[in-house]
Amino acid sequence: MTEPKPGSTLPSSEVTPADLAAEVERLGRRLQRERRARQQAESLLEDKSAELFDASEKLKSESVRARVLATAIETATDGLAMTDADGRFTYMNTAHAEMFDYREGELIGESWTRLYTPAVADFISRAAMPVLSAQGSWRGELEGLSKTGETISQEVVLTARSDGGLICSTRDIGDRLRREREGRALETRLLKAEREAALFTVGNAVAHDFNNLIAAISGYALLLQADLDQDSEAFQRAGRILKAAEQASAVVRSLEVERINDVRTLDELDLVKLLSTGLAISDAIRPRGIQVDVDLPGIAVVRSNEVLLSRALMNVAKNAFDAMEGHGVLTVRLGKSREHRFQSASHVHRIGHHNREFSHVLEMADTGPGIPPDKLEQVFTPFTSTKGALQGSGLGLLSLKALAESRSAVVEVESCPGEGTCFRLLFVDPMADESAYIERGHKTPKTGGRTRVLVVDDNASVGLMLAETLDRQGLISVWQGSSRKALQMIVAAPDEFDVVLTDLTMPQLAGDELARRIRGVRSDLPIILYSGQAGYMPSDPIYSDILAKPISPERLNAAIATAIDRKLHH
Repeated sequence: MTEPKPGSTLPSSEVTPADLAAEVERLGRRLQRERRARQQAESLLEDKSAELFDASEKLKSESVRARVLATAIETATDGLAMTDADGRFTYMNTAHAEMFDYREGELIGESWTRLYTPAVADFISRAAMPVLSAQGSWRGELEGLSKTGETISQEVVLTARSDGGLICSTRDIGDRLRREREGRALETRLLKAEREAALFTVGNAVAHDFNNLIAAISGYALLLQADLDQDSEAFQRAGRILKAAEQASAVVRSLEVERINDVRTLDELDLVKLLSTGLAISDAIRPRGIQVDVDLPGIAVVRSNEVLLSRALMNVAKNAFDAMEGHGVLTVRLGKSREHRFQSASHVHRIGHHNREFSHVLEMADTGPGIPPDKLEQVFTPFTSTKGALQGSGLGLLSLKALAESRSAVVEVESCPGEGTCFRLLFVDPMADESAYIERGHKTPKTGGRTRVLVVDDNASVGLMLAETLDRQGLISVWQGSSRKALQMIVAAPDEFDVVLTDLTMPQLAGDELARRIRGVRSDLPIILYSGQAGYMPSDPIYSDILAKPISPERLNAAIATAIDRKLHH
């Protein structure tokens, strides 16, 4: 019997049980094949669906990362650009375009040489490109050219791409270079001012001594002439002595070193900015084992002399580094009040006018060995140093003394042996009226009788000569060689004298400080100050007059007469 084709139906008359069983078996096998095929298809579909889902999720993640990266690149402050193998820009972020004053997309398709002068482009081709080809990257500083023709100082990193193009990352370093130039300029000014300060100190110390001698010689020559016949040979010889003394005085004046950075020049300064620049400069001399902790506000305006203040801050920092001998902490703090620094008992020395209100307090404290109490007052004395032999001249901290003399700040040095030293600058309130802080007395001088003058000078020759000159002019004079004893005389008898005539440079108590303390006892007592450095001193209402050595009898008499007249009509 012929077997029917698959899917055909046998005639019922011809179907036998065996045929039917064979057909059922065949259909069963077919069903199983179709079921297995369906299962395999379903499994394959499930696998492919999972793969598709994973690919979709990965694509989403990569898309997010790409958007984040694109956003980061676009919003970055550094410029980023890419070129093709021909050196034409294919991509450029906003920062790169704006750095050169172009709009976004304006340089796409342009050559990178458009952003540089021919000379700089030639340098890049000759110096940078060979390194880029050999090493895959190049880093350097270049001068770019903006759309408006301005120079752009850049720090550039070039990276080679596999397709022959390159990636350029660039940063505008104009501000940094300007700060570095300003820092170098300030450092040069500080060094120059330091040399001038040292020369000024030495020159004027010598000039001071010579002026005292010349003043005594010329003064006694005048007194000698007063006792001689004008037609006598002795009178003529005394005149020649006077002439020689005048010439010597002129020579001394020509040798005096005039301070270019006059302490009278006070400007409003941002102390925070000045400190930041100074600390950046001092970092070059800071030993690696010394840490600098800085606590500064956002801004602090003070009235002071920029170079004088900068020099003072630099010198304090250098002294602190030297004192700590390679290991320790320098704390720089600017606030409104003093901060307690030491655990044990400390000692403080101050210079400047203490009866003022302060707007800012700068503290620079080190963790060095400290300064012995008996050496504390000597830190501002020239050629006196707490360092070892050949390690210092003691001239550095003269800038602090000059700062105090400018009356823009009071200077304090506090030290505790074994714990360290703290230098403080207490800046006076620039809005405060100084006259409001001068203590007022209630005494009034005598108006009758001969004028009594207290002469204060540590040099006996000059003091006695001035006293005798005043006596011959009909005044009553008393010479006192100690400024502290002179102050004690005023305190004990405020009405005893009508005028005080005092030298400026004296040990123990300088003439300017003596004058201020006298004013605290008796506010209306006229004070005349004289000095070989009178030409450098600013006018001050506390003095009736400021006289330069040597002083002629006529000039001295006129100054005293004017001082008395002003007091009587006040």
